[in-house]
Amino acid sequence: MSDWGPEARELAALRLDDVGAGERATLLGSLNIVRAFEERGTGLSDVWPDVAGLDPAIRSGIEYDQAVVALAAGDLQAAIRAGRGAAGLDINAPNGTLIAARAAARSGDRGTVAEMLAAHDALGVFGPAHTVNRDGIAAALLALDGHWPEAAVAFRDAIRRMADLGLDMSRAQLLLDAAFVAPPGDSFGAEAAREARELFERMGARAFVAQVDALLARTPDPEGSPARSARTGLVGRA
Repeated sequence: MSDWGPEARELAALRLDDVGAGERATLLGSLNIVRAFEERGTGLSDVWPDVAGLDPAIRSGIEYDQAVVALAAGDLQAAIRAGRGAAGLDINAPNGTLIAARAAARSGDRGTVAEMLAAHDALGVFGPAHTVNRDGIAAALLALDGHWPEAAVAFRDAIRRMADLGLDMSRAQLLLDAAFVAPPGDSFGAEAAREARELFERMGARAFVAQVDALLARTPDPEGSPARSARTGLVGRA
């Protein structure tokens, strides 16, 4: 996922009727992501572009956008389906496999996480931020396999590296991944959730704030777990 910033809101002012069908589809997908992040439960089913006759790359890109919107809405099965669809074309396969794996991790679907991670790794990618996200998914797989101590170490490393890259939305997603797969009552998982919430709130990503609140409400708070802010954070702590 790309990082989040105020410039994304400029999409709302665009005159989409002034561009071609492919460009309009791409811009609408980005606008839907902004709306979905800012307000959970936003009804978007009727505003996706009609992709009939569009270039396959554009259709694949729209499926990726749909996966991101579904993740923001907490519809993890829809995110998995759309991520798989996006991964069907090479141009979006790296991002499609990872978002499908992320949604599967949050739903506890170990088999799909392993499948999508293996499909991703077979592609042979990529840049620094993408690699950190991939390593976060691998950490989630460790957790789902019952290796939480090793997973926690891997999550801490991925979170630190993403912080070094300055990508707050991507860091918040890694923190939320850790919170979803942590054992109930685990202090690291609780702290990851709180830190993710602070980051999401600061960025105006209210849909994810609501997800964190719901997760915290059903997760026992570990006794004696100190409330730390993102200013202290999980970065670099063993």
